[in-house]
Amino acid sequence: MNPAMSLIVGRQCRSFGRLLGRQKVLSVSHLSCSSFSSSSSSTPDDLVLSSVDEDAGIAMLTMTRPPANSLSLEMNEAICNSIKTVEANPNIQSLILASSNPKIFSAGLDVSELVSPDNDRLPKFWNSLQQIFIDLYGSRLATVAAIEGHAPAAGCFLAMACG
Repeated sequence: MNPAMSLIVGRQCRSFGRLLGRQKVLSVSHLSCSSFSSSSSSTPDDLVLSSVDEDAGIAMLTMTRPPANSLSLEMNEAICNSIKTVEANPNIQSLILASSNPKIFSAGLDVSELVSPDNDRLPKFWNSLQQIFIDLYGSRLATVAAIEGHAPAAGCFLAMACG
């Protein structure tokens, strides 16, 4: 990892720790970073909350779908829309994907999407899941998954799509 990327990741980790009120988050948390005073907005239905600190160049997307941030069509679309909104801001250099639930990052796919699926909805669901991977992996931003708790199956998929 080049020094500039290390600094960005360090800033992300430090800022994430401050947002959660914790002192240590990751091993790079010792790097200094400017104060993180975020402004928040949310997507429709509050599935993903967005916190942005333009001075530090950091955005944090917090998944808030109870009980376990399972990935439904609506959740997938909310994540994709939030990523695109953050990427449109030229002052943002990095993105942290996090969970509002400290015990679960994401439980993975919403199985209700797969049980007796609607023939019109199912292709949209799979396309939206692929789009999350494309948006995270192909992002111009340095992306970090701030995993606290479990991340099975597609929860791990989300984390692996981050840089």
